[in-house]
Amino acid sequence: MRAIAGLMPRAGDPGSHVRDLLLAEAAGDEQDYAVGSPYAPGVAGRESSRGKGHGLLWVGVEGAGDDRAEVPHGAAAPVTDGPDIVRPSIGRERTIRAAQRALTRAEVVECGRLALAGCGDPRLLERPGSLSGPVLATFLTHHRDEALPRLHPVLPELIARGSAELLDALGPDLAAAHLPQLKQALREHPTVAAARLLGELGPSGTDAETADLLATVDPTARHDVHAEAVVSRALITGDAEPAIEALRGLLRAQYPSGILPAVGRLGPLGAPLAPEVAALLNDPREYGRSQAADAYWRITGNPRPVLPHLLARAAPTTTYASNDTAWYDRRDALRVLAGMRTAGALAATPPELRPLLELCATSPRRVTWKDDDELRRLARTLLDEPMSS
Repeated sequence: MRAIAGLMPRAGDPGSHVRDLLLAEAAGDEQDYAVGSPYAPGVAGRESSRGKGHGLLWVGVEGAGDDRAEVPHGAAAPVTDGPDIVRPSIGRERTIRAAQRALTRAEVVECGRLALAGCGDPRLLERPGSLSGPVLATFLTHHRDEALPRLHPVLPELIARGSAELLDALGPDLAAAHLPQLKQALREHPTVAAARLLGELGPSGTDAETADLLATVDPTARHDVHAEAVVSRALITGDAEPAIEALRGLLRAQYPSGILPAVGRLGPLGAPLAPEVAALLNDPREYGRSQAADAYWRITGNPRPVLPHLLARAAPTTTYASNDTAWYDRRDALRVLAGMRTAGALAATPPELRPLLELCATSPRRVTWKDDDELRRLARTLLDEPMSS
């Protein structure tokens, strides 16, 4: 079901028979979801320093009488970060197995809905309020014109939920038309996506209340949300000094990987932070070096000092195997290089990268490896080749 959900956006209409089968799998309603499941409607996307993810904390629950038992209400509660499941030291094994089955069923339901959204089946939009953020985002990304008339009546409510995936898929026009709901999302569900989107609207798409709201984001909460909020306020007001001071303190006191994307968004306004960002290019903690390179060239406008670091991270090689796990190490560097190429900051792709890129651009597709398409897209961007359908 995961594979089908990933294929549908580019597979076109699979035919009524397949769509009917998918609808049968997607027919679960809210009680089919384990309590606290990340797939449950209305659960805001929970972002972490490791990326978007969800987790469950299994708490001690009295076991049920047999293996077919339903998960008791309150059997699970969302945790603040990460995709890991922490299992209890108390509680019966049968209850845990029942909870795991409920989660598996919830994922099948969600994948069925994602697949139907990917092929644009309108039957799924009969109850848009019951759909999760990723499903709604898939509709808006791949079938926007068909989905919007059905979503318009409930879109304000959906935006106010604060789903990170939905906010990322809105686009500037829809976002500007629903500014009150965006502010409500930030107020009730402070996430990176909500804070960033308000800044992207700029002074013309926001109001004075927006800047005041961004200033009230709790600096003692998640540092990446705080960083995005101060940057968005700077982009709206044009006053970067408070953002510079806040980001400088965060860069010195916190693990920087979640803060550097916000620094890069400042652009030239963030130039005073160049020394702190440059120091992170050689940070002994490898994760974050590519983000530091990205932030440095965006705030200084000069990609040359960071190119050697990015080339080292991309690890050029003349071999590429279908199970090459080194892709995860070079992915961030390739993203930055592709961003430079697209923005015109990189006039030509370094020739030493071309052997790797040519192999990546033609690598055999592994349906269950969702990063294949991104690998292919980044390689073709850097090779200036069109992406085939």
